[in-house]
Amino acid sequence: MDSKDMSHMAELVAHTTAAMLQQLGLACQGGLATAVAEPATAAINAVNKVSVQVPPFWSKDPDLWFAKVEAQFATANVTASSTKFNHILKSLDQDTVREIREVVRNPRRGHEYEDIKAELLEIFGQSQASKDAEVFGLSGLGDRKPTSVLRHIRGLATDKEMLIRLSFWCNYQRTSERS
Repeated sequence: MDSKDMSHMAELVAHTTAAMLQQLGLACQGGLATAVAEPATAAINAVNKVSVQVPPFWSKDPDLWFAKVEAQFATANVTASSTKFNHILKSLDQDTVREIREVVRNPRRGHEYEDIKAELLEIFGQSQASKDAEVFGLSGLGDRKPTSVLRHIRGLATDKEMLIRLSFWCNYQRTSERS
């Protein structure tokens, strides 16, 4: 439910309550609508605040973790960088917070989330060179299905250049196996 819907719902509650009081013959003062609408809006906002449940940080796959967290932010209409920053910070363990101490202590105002995300990805994310080495180091399927290996490769090959290099490598492997 977005903020427009919440505002509309609060107005509807206030209007309905005022109409019911008038039908009962009770005096309806201008402040009554506000007195009813404000608690209704506060209750709706409280429900939205509870809806973001950030899981503990996945240090082995921070890219995927951020994708999951950002989906929750989008669903709950969380857009403020400082709010996102606070949700992320709550989900980190003590050792991880120590790793990003500078960003935690001195975040740039208005860019808190972007800074903490960049720092976590830099420290815990796998570099492109490391991803390339892992893909090119694959030797056969092992005990995995071809689709499983393909999903693994696609997860590592995040850019077009990597896919092009992988294509050349696969062609090279096929020609070297034939000779």
